[in-house]
Formats: sequence, structure tokens, C-alpha cells
Amino acid sequence: MTAALWILASVFILGGITAFIAGITGARWFFSAAGSRAFTGRRHNAAARVIYTIAGLLMIAAGLNLLPIFY
Repeated sequence: MTAALWILASVFILGGITAFIAGITGARWFFSAAGSRAFTGRRHNAAARVIYTIAGLLMIAAGLNLLPIFY
């Protein structure tokens, strides 16, 4: 069970870091992907950057919350 928690927390943290960095820098490779447009819809690029920055921070927080060292 502990290994599964570590893997799940790692996925959340790495995904959150990717979304956060892409939101901060406005990475074209990230925002031109079809998956990012599915999440943000037809919002402007500035709004999508804010959404992904906040989502990244929330994913990092969720991943840290899953780690068994905080129990």
C-alpha cells in the first residue's frame, strides 16, 4: 500500500510541477496541445495560464498530502 501511495503522489507532484511551470512561462508546446484546450475551452491564453498555474499548485498540494511522511 505504501508503494502505491508513493507512486500516486509522484504522479500528482510531477503533473502539478509541469502544469505550474507551463502556466508561469506560457509554454507553447503545452498550450497548443489538444488536451490543454479540452480543460480550458476557448478561453484566452492569459486565462488558461492562470487556470493551469492554480491547478498545478493544487495538484502539488494534493500529492504532498498523499505522502505517508505527513501522517
